[in-house]
Amino acid sequence: MNNPGCSPTHPPLWLTWLLQQTLSTADFDVAFGDLAEGYRHCAAHHGQHRANLWLLRDILHDIPAMLGRHFYWRLIMLKNYFKVAFRNIKRQRLYAAINILGLAIGMAGCLLIFLWVQDERSYDRYHSKASQIFRVEREMHFRDLHGQVPITAGTYGEALVMDYPEIEDFCRIDALNLTLRDHRQVFREQEAIAADATLFTLFDFELEKGDKEEALIAPQTVVLTREAAQRYLGTEDALGKTLPIQWGGELYDFQVTGIMEPVRDNSHFTFDMAISIENYGPMRLGHWAANFLYTYVQLSESAEVAVLEAGMGDFVMKHLAAPYAPYLPEGTNPLDVTKIRMKPMTDIHLHPSEQWEIAPQGSQSSVVIFSAIALLILIIACINFINLSTARAAKRALEVGLRKTVGAHTAALRAQFISESVFLAATAALIAVAGMAAALPAFNALAAKSISIWSLFKGGNILIFMSIIVITGIFSGLYPAFYLSSFDPVKVLKGEMRKGKKRQAFRRSMTVMQFVISITLIVSTLVVMRQMEFIQHKELGFDRENVLIVNPMRNIDQARYQPFYNAMVQDSRIINADYSTNRPGEAIYSDTVFRIEGKDDNFLSHQWEVGYDFIDVMKMTMVAGRNFNRAMATDSSSAVVNEAAARAFGFSPEEAIGKHIVRPTGTDQDIDLIIVGVVEDFHFKTLHLDVEPATMILRPEFGGRLAIRLSPGQVMQAVNFVQSTWEQHFPEEPFQYYFLDDSLMSRYAREMQMRNLFLVFAGLSIAVACLGLFGLASYTAEEKTKEIGIRKVMGASIPNIILNLLKEFTRWVLMANVVAWPLAWLLMQRWLEDFAVRINLSIDLFLIAALTALIIALLTVAAQAIKASLANPVKSLKYQ
Repeated sequence: MNNPGCSPTHPPLWLTWLLQQTLSTADFDVAFGDLAEGYRHCAAHHGQHRANLWLLRDILHDIPAMLGRHFYWRLIMLKNYFKVAFRNIKRQRLYAAINILGLAIGMAGCLLIFLWVQDERSYDRYHSKASQIFRVEREMHFRDLHGQVPITAGTYGEALVMDYPEIEDFCRIDALNLTLRDHRQVFREQEAIAADATLFTLFDFELEKGDKEEALIAPQTVVLTREAAQRYLGTEDALGKTLPIQWGGELYDFQVTGIMEPVRDNSHFTFDMAISIENYGPMRLGHWAANFLYTYVQLSESAEVAVLEAGMGDFVMKHLAAPYAPYLPEGTNPLDVTKIRMKPMTDIHLHPSEQWEIAPQGSQSSVVIFSAIALLILIIACINFINLSTARAAKRALEVGLRKTVGAHTAALRAQFISESVFLAATAALIAVAGMAAALPAFNALAAKSISIWSLFKGGNILIFMSIIVITGIFSGLYPAFYLSSFDPVKVLKGEMRKGKKRQAFRRSMTVMQFVISITLIVSTLVVMRQMEFIQHKELGFDRENVLIVNPMRNIDQARYQPFYNAMVQDSRIINADYSTNRPGEAIYSDTVFRIEGKDDNFLSHQWEVGYDFIDVMKMTMVAGRNFNRAMATDSSSAVVNEAAARAFGFSPEEAIGKHIVRPTGTDQDIDLIIVGVVEDFHFKTLHLDVEPATMILRPEFGGRLAIRLSPGQVMQAVNFVQSTWEQHFPEEPFQYYFLDDSLMSRYAREMQMRNLFLVFAGLSIAVACLGLFGLASYTAEEKTKEIGIRKVMGASIPNIILNLLKEFTRWVLMANVVAWPLAWLLMQRWLEDFAVRINLSIDLFLIAALTALIIALLTVAAQAIKASLANPVKSLKYQ
């Protein structure tokens, strides 16, 4: 009995099907004929089963050669495709150059953004325990404070490890500025961190020298990078040496216990110097209500974060209920005010907290926006390719007709045209990489990155790079391939090709789409620029211009400060000066609880300790009451609040004057203050946030930062005078300063980078769109060569001919605005929601974008229109 699917005279059907799928027609006929003859012979003499075994053996022996012949012919065919593509490029140099250059610019922009996005998403992922490290945060719901707060007290880490077995280890980190004396006996200010010894076991910050488990275990120990050791101690071999660091107003010798490798740029906090957090002592680290540092914990691999957070209510009641009680209204449940959350370390950079971050971070919305821009720029480049390919379809119609006549299949023609576009995309990719290599230094400067071109070829990036080439080539060539391969060879060879309205409508819609994208980016760029300009010139409730800030010197007492102050203010270039513990624009402010005397309700306010003249130095406006007065002895227990604080206390500015407020201390000695003045609201935080309550308390002795108002027009002369006066009175103290307006603008570094990137990529999109317009204008002028010649012979003027050619393109750009305006409005309205104080989206921004796009388009097209209109009409009439 025969096996199913076969007979004594034919191989099994499954084999026939397999051969048909893998071999060409000629190979299949030969293979099938030979195999069928052998199969019949073996079945007749040895039976059906033996014949099947023989057939399988013969297939395994012969099919590699058959497949080899098959792939050989495929390679020959592919070679021919590229040969035809190269000939077309030579024949149509201008249009090929436009296509290749457009794709190259689009790919370069796309790849630059890809590397930027990849860098943004890579933060903190290099740590071997990255998936297990979380930052402890407090979710607060008290008065106007809502959201997750990243700072905690020094007591959290150890208590969490003790209470929850799934928490294996912890590390506390505080960001601070240190004043130190280097090997040249020069004082310097250095940003640093204080941390537990677990800094080098929890995180992958590698030590080149020293014991990572012991390096920061003792007070007065410090770990430096090689660069910091060279800078401060004059040698990289600094292990065991001492570095004088100012701590608590005194200069102490800190022992260098480790030399570390530089911290990677893609870390959400970086440092050149780390001191032991044990320097703070138990008094500062042991208070549950003193929230000023960051606590990181390592969870076990089996820990479930949601379950752990759900059980943190016990932690709040056990450890926080009593310390928080003096600051909360009587009867308040601590669980209604505070919850403990675990934020994955890898989420911090793109999903930072609104306030009190350890360092400026990125934004997930920026990643999404620029990823979309990368895709849009590449789409514009692909649209250029499609437009020019379909516009010049008639030039290749005869080729398609001849190929079909001699037997070419539609699928083969489509494969040819797609192969050509992939070839052009690959050529464009090489140019894009060369352009990226040249542009990366400038791009890194704009984006504050250190991206290398070689990162494009590392790991899986090379596959992504190749995929972009192939996808771009296929996407660009797909429509032209189907369109060109659909020509009827009979009509083509008879010369009956017609330029249908459908094709023109398609090209028009593609060009309109290009300008929709370009105009949207132009509007977005203008909005970002205007918002940043608005921030620079926004009235903040104080005058930020010409204010010099001298960094805090904690060991200068009032007796030493007063002679310096008297000598300084005698100069006409110095208007006024005073000090405060805070300054506008700082990243971290401490929230302090206040209570209106006689009421149980508490209020949050930021506390500023200031001198008598600080309000005058900052040119704040009094709206009620008075400023601090040296003649009023009672002012040592008085306060000046802003309007937001008065509202929080439940009073108008006038009603707040004379009211007593109490600052709980957690002891029996609460601080009683009387409000003597109310100043106009001032923005001491970024404009992303609303004005918050601020309470200024008089601190007669010198402390904090010195603010000096300088006369306009002589700023640098005044700075030099202040420095020389400082060095006369405090030769042992470093004179380090900055200008207040520069410091305030540094808080908007992310937005400034976004503005710069918008400028770059809006420019790229416009450049690619203009390349497409230039190509279409060239083609249109070429197609209308005879028409232009006839018009000139009939007496048409050159301006009329030019206007006739410009008219169509002008309509396209104007149509693009109809779509781009609402799209840009929605996008920018969403972006502006991140600012509490923001501009209004006025019509002039959209009109400027429309006019810019129109002028660029007309200038691009005009070059070809003028060239066509100036051509000799005799030659034009002889054309073709």
